[in-house]
Amino acid sequence: MSVQSVAPESSKMPRAEKSLSLKQKRFIPVLLASPTVTEACEKAALNRATYRRWMQQPAFAAEVQRQTDVLTDEAFMALRVGLIDATQTLTSLAKTGDPVVRRLAARDVVALVLKHRMFAEHEQRIRELEGIAQRRTRGNPYQCDLETETLEELKQKLVELRRQSLTKCSTADLQAELGKRLSGAERGQT
Repeated sequence: MSVQSVAPESSKMPRAEKSLSLKQKRFIPVLLASPTVTEACEKAALNRATYRRWMQQPAFAAEVQRQTDVLTDEAFMALRVGLIDATQTLTSLAKTGDPVVRRLAARDVVALVLKHRMFAEHEQRIRELEGIAQRRTRGNPYQCDLETETLEELKQKLVELRRQSLTKCSTADLQAELGKRLSGAERGQT
């Protein structure tokens, strides 16, 4: 994935990018390819104060966000391809003759399935809460009669709750769940 691929052809250029200066247009790929803003500014010989001023301009900030989104989408597509390979690897490892490898692969598979189930449950809860908020605001997504909170603020709270619940579900919890399932399976075999 190259940073150069983010820059659109001039005929397809978004309106926000057309209003940017040439220096701003050239800086964005450098910014996206650098690990820090400081390093990007150094590479482009740009003062950080100028960068901060540019970020206050809606057109520049929007174009940085748009190109960041494009790179993020490309990265997730690459991860999806790798996910298929990783799943096949775990599945084949679970079928090997070495019992240690099989146990470790099985543990990883169960942990991933449990996490997937947890994510699916959280997504369902979020959809239900968004539906409640929509009904209470009579379809207006920007006002909520619960406490004058916007739907966006409620979504942020839900995201924070999701993050908190993920950190509470530790590897030890997953291993304990796996242990219960494995011991139950062993009892069923004997």
